[in-house]
Amino acid sequence: MLAECCWEGGVKEQVGGASLTPATPICHTAKRKHAEREEEEKEEEEEEKEEKKEKLEEVEEEEKEEEKEEEEEKKEEKEEKEKEEEEEEENKDEDGPI
Repeated sequence: MLAECCWEGGVKEQVGGASLTPATPICHTAKRKHAEREEEEKEEEEEEKEEKKEKLEEVEEEEKEEEKEEEEEKKEEKEEKEKEEEEEEENKDEDGPI
């Protein structure tokens, strides 16, 4: 039995005794639009996941760079301290016993 679709003005199919409710896409137009809408939602979710992934990678990259900079600073400070200690020892050696 064919009847006018309550959603899009298309033709709805009689589905083996199942009740036809607006919550269930039952006509070809509604099925197609429902599938398109689901596909769009899926694509949006994928895009959001990709954006989150990119942001996370950026944050991780920044953290790595900061760690490298901190390590370089510590290394430089250590080298400076060693130079200062060497200079102090040289100065002590030069002064000699008084």
